[in-house]
Amino acid sequence: VNAGRMKFRVRIKKPRIWWPNGYGDQPMYRAIFSVVLKDEEIEHLEVPFAIRTVRLLQEPDKEGTSFIIEINGEKIFCKGADWIPSDSFIPRIPSQTYEKLLSMAKTANMNMLRVWGGGIYEQEVFYELCDRYGLMVWQDFMFACGEYPEVPWFLNQVKDESEKTVKRLRNHPSIVLWCGNNECEWNFCKDNQGKSPDDMKGSKIFKVILPSICDEFDGTRPYWRSSPFGKGFPNDESNGNHHQWIIWGEWKDYKEYENDDGRFVTEFGFQAPPHLKTLESVTILSDRHPQSQVLEHHNKLPEGTERLFRFQAGHVNVGTDLDDFIYKGQLVQAEALKTAVEHWRRRKFKTAGSLFWQLNDCWPVMGWSVIDSAVRPKAAYYYAKKFFAPALVSFRYTGKRLEVWGTSDLLEPLSAELELTLRSFGGSVEWSKVTHVIVGRNASKILMHIDLSEWSHVDPAQSYFLAHLKKDDVLLSENRYFFVEPKHMVNRPSRVAFELEKDADNVYTITITSTTLNKNLRIEIENEDAEVSDNYFDLDAGAPKLVRIISDLPQGLIKEKLRLRSL
Repeated sequence: VNAGRMKFRVRIKKPRIWWPNGYGDQPMYRAIFSVVLKDEEIEHLEVPFAIRTVRLLQEPDKEGTSFIIEINGEKIFCKGADWIPSDSFIPRIPSQTYEKLLSMAKTANMNMLRVWGGGIYEQEVFYELCDRYGLMVWQDFMFACGEYPEVPWFLNQVKDESEKTVKRLRNHPSIVLWCGNNECEWNFCKDNQGKSPDDMKGSKIFKVILPSICDEFDGTRPYWRSSPFGKGFPNDESNGNHHQWIIWGEWKDYKEYENDDGRFVTEFGFQAPPHLKTLESVTILSDRHPQSQVLEHHNKLPEGTERLFRFQAGHVNVGTDLDDFIYKGQLVQAEALKTAVEHWRRRKFKTAGSLFWQLNDCWPVMGWSVIDSAVRPKAAYYYAKKFFAPALVSFRYTGKRLEVWGTSDLLEPLSAELELTLRSFGGSVEWSKVTHVIVGRNASKILMHIDLSEWSHVDPAQSYFLAHLKKDDVLLSENRYFFVEPKHMVNRPSRVAFELEKDADNVYTITITSTTLNKNLRIEIENEDAEVSDNYFDLDAGAPKLVRIISDLPQGLIKEKLRLRSL
């Protein structure tokens, strides 16, 4: 015993190892401490913990230097989103909101959330749920977008706050990295060209104080100076971690995500409106059109609404009434995030992480979240379930050829069947091929090349490629390549039919079929927040689609209130 401290070691035989979501289980242990005086327990403490290792791998390669999170000796491609406070008024966030949002993140195949440095050190329930769900946490310290004083009184407060934070959070296995701040060094170097990050006021905090605090009071996980940061310019693509805001922020379209070769992307995003019901709760009828002053107020980005129109115009027929504007705006966001994530996953592990901005929201805003402030999922949430899936098939257009890629996060080689068809919107099959493919463990590779010049006779406005990746007749992933944007597609009128069956109390299965392709079919139950397993999906002609619905309504009323729409 020295100065009131006691050190000891405990050996755990055959320990159960904690893994991120998708890689294994998340077993938790509890350490129980008691202080006994004269046979009476005077103090009792229980501390949850788990067993896992974490390393940050930074190794030189042809593109620069890698940035890879390694858990228990395995490289992990980090899939997820940035996290902000779930309400502008922190005390009114209930535990149920954390439970709902984090369970949705897990269901969407995410394995990492970044706690943004412009928010708060989250409540204990957040970290407990991340531990339970296998959601790794990139934990920013609460400094963002500015310079900070280096006077003694402020530095003493920084030391006190950071020490208490590290002590409070260090036993959570979900936290895999401490990060000094959000965008401080990047902003400084943008505004002061030729200056070093060390010239920034407050640099001592992030270069000296915080790493020493983390080392002294933790020492079990890496510390990183900022997000973004690396050698040279803080937001360089060749090393460190990267924020991608040229696309969207500078009015560039999402197709250009495929030109970004960041090593670990911790911020990028596209805006979308929240759900109509969410906006109805804060507007009156006369304000419910996209360019009303009230709705423009609900977008804090300069020219935010104008950008929403610009990007809709690039891809879909522009929505003018509010429901149309919301539906199409959400689809553009979904396609943007899909384009980016699929590109970076194909580069695995040259790129080793893709965290979009953002998962959740704090008020009813036209913003970047994929789940709005009323915890209603946007179209991009359903897309995320697919583009974050453990096994992914995706297309890459190179100009003359179309590449079909397979990406796998599985820790054993994936042996599967690739089914590829060229289809018309009406359901006829122009060409098909089935081939056996193998994707290495935790790897990504090209599975097939398609020479598009061979299909110049096909009507691009009414045809598409459909890829299915299957194992033992189980669909692991599907994807489509369309020759033209949705605004230029030509589709015949279709007959859509559905059957609704009750599986259990409040649980139903809807089977939907169509005589032609239905692009981005949306399922809604009027004036109800029913939970659906999939939504905003492409429904192929003649191919039944099964979707689970959870609702408190009786079966007959669900049929009556069911609303379907597509592009």
